[in-house]
Amino acid sequence: MPHSQEKRTKPAIIDDKIRMLVLETDEQHPDDHRESGSFGDVLDALFKKAGHAHDPPLGIETVIRFIVEEKGGKVPEVSDMQDIHAILITGSMYDAHGDNPWILKL
Repeated sequence: MPHSQEKRTKPAIIDDKIRMLVLETDEQHPDDHRESGSFGDVLDALFKKAGHAHDPPLGIETVIRFIVEEKGGKVPEVSDMQDIHAILITGSMYDAHGDNPWILKL
């Protein structure tokens, strides 16, 4: 399934918030993707649930970027990370020590 180089933002519903950047380094099986969305979508839902349960409640705004360039993704530039409080990099089938250009950019 082709991926957009555009980032997706899932806004927080609580004013006091953390902005989290999720870098997706792989894609789910199509059946799982249809049921629950991308890895970033799943993580967004989990962190929003935890933020809602926090005392006081804490909003989570998630910026999701698919970064596997040979599959249509794009590694963000440092300038794209303004006002980001946390970065989460998903697991994948790729080797963290690999020579893929997108891995070297990380």
